[in-house]
Order: sequence, then structure tokens, then C-alpha cells
Amino acid sequence: MDDSLEKIKYNSDLHLVTKSNALIEKARMKFSAMQQRIIHTALTQIPKGTELKSDVFYQIPLSVMADLAGQEASGTFYKRSVSAARTLRTSTMVIKTYPDGSNREKTLECSIIQSFEYGNGELGVRFNEDAIPYLSGLKNSFTQYSLSGDLLHMDSAYAYRLHDLIARWGDLGTKELAIDDFRWMMGIDDDKYPRFSNFRTRVIDPAIKDINEHSQYLVKVGYRRAHRRVVTLQFAFKLKSGGHKEEHGKIRYVSRNDVEKEGLARSGESWEQCISRLKKSRIVVR
Repeated sequence: MDDSLEKIKYNSDLHLVTKSNALIEKARMKFSAMQQRIIHTALTQIPKGTELKSDVFYQIPLSVMADLAGQEASGTFYKRSVSAARTLRTSTMVIKTYPDGSNREKTLECSIIQSFEYGNGELGVRFNEDAIPYLSGLKNSFTQYSLSGDLLHMDSAYAYRLHDLIARWGDLGTKELAIDDFRWMMGIDDDKYPRFSNFRTRVIDPAIKDINEHSQYLVKVGYRRAHRRVVTLQFAFKLKSGGHKEEHGKIRYVSRNDVEKEGLARSGESWEQCISRLKKSRIVVR
């Protein structure tokens, strides 16, 4: 363990997760629910105005992560977290595009973290330098959402992946996705759940149930068939009542921090575009 590396202590005031749209839409990853909790909690710990760094340990008190997950901060939870981090370090994600938006047909394979440390009830993770462009420092084409509420209560590993997609699609309200593409994104091999009934029971239904119970979205799914085979998933989604607060009438003044905390920015828009759009709704950023 390199004690010379910087360690950033957990800050409970930080709760925004940022991911590139390339990572969300063009990546294949197979992470467990516990690994997703580690990734999401660590990603919130990027101090405002700074970049995610590969030479920094982002510290996560496991008591905090247990609380976010709605679980007891027991010795068992601690062991499961360390075991999940150990596997995460050697797990590979596959990304079919680059974050600069080019159309180069290249594929990147890398782990999301390069190392981790644990002790004294904390877990520290160092992100892989190759993965960082997909996680921070993005000028365009990114999706950002809050980790507030009980999002980390989700137990389905597939729910986290589907939630990212729903957050990315955001304002669309509906989206069709080829089932083969969906399986690839979820990291599900071709020989796993070959029968659609099993795939639906083990993957789709638990993911949607978790999202509907623990996120700010309500999601439904339909199925398009061809030659008696399901070929396309048809998602319909919307924010729950109160999931996105807007004020009308008098002018409302907010800070940049308020915009981030309340999720007022839309995926894919620049900061200038966000300010201009909010101004039309009588929300002034100052």
C-alpha cells in the first residue's frame, strides 16, 4: 500500500454521479449490486471544480455505504464489500466507442478501478486512468444524476445498469432497444437465460421492480415480436410525482450548487445551454 498517495475523505454533501453517454450506451459490464454501490458511492466524491484522478484513493466509510444501501453495517457487510472490491479490480468492462464523440470503430477493455485499500471500517478505491475519461472531466455528452434517496437499496445488479440508461434517455419518455443489445450491455452471455421467460424473470422484472421502488422513475416495458420471438424491448418511463421540482411564477434565484443538487441540468447540454433554458423558466443562476 502506497501511503504517499492522496486520500480524499468521504463528504456526505456530495451526491452527484457523472458518467459519459458512451459508457452508458456503448459499454458491456457485468458488476454485482455491491460492486455498483462501491462505484456509485466513490463517484460522488469528486470535489466540486476538480477532476477525477487516478493517483487518489477515494475513501468510503462502509457504515455510510451500508446506510445508503439500507443494510446493517455488520462484519458480514464489511467482508462482502471487500470481496466485491477485490473482484471489481480484476473485472473488465468493454466500451465500443471513445468519449471524444468520434466514429472510430475501436474497442477499449479495462477495469474501472486499478487498486483499493481497506481497514478501520473504510474502503478506498483508485480509478483506472483509462476509465477516467468516461467518468469525469466531460465537456459534452454526459449524464448526471443524484445518489440521494434510496437508490443504493436496489439489489438487482441489472437495475443499476438499466437505471443509467433511463437517466440517459431522460426526456424521451419511451425507448426501444433490441434485446440482443440489451443482453450485451448487461454483460449476459448468449448461453445464459436462453429462454425468454427465464430472462424476463431473472433480469427484466427484478430490475424494473427495483427501479420503480427505489429510484425517482416509474418504468414499464413492452415487447415487440418477430416470428414469435421477442426481438425488441419497449421501455416507457417518467419521473415520479415530486421527482423533479420546478417553480413557476416569480423569478427564482439558484446557485450552481442548487442546479447540481436538484438535478436541473439535462443530459448532453452545456452549462451555458442549461443557464439559458432555466432562464426561460424564470430560474436565474447566479
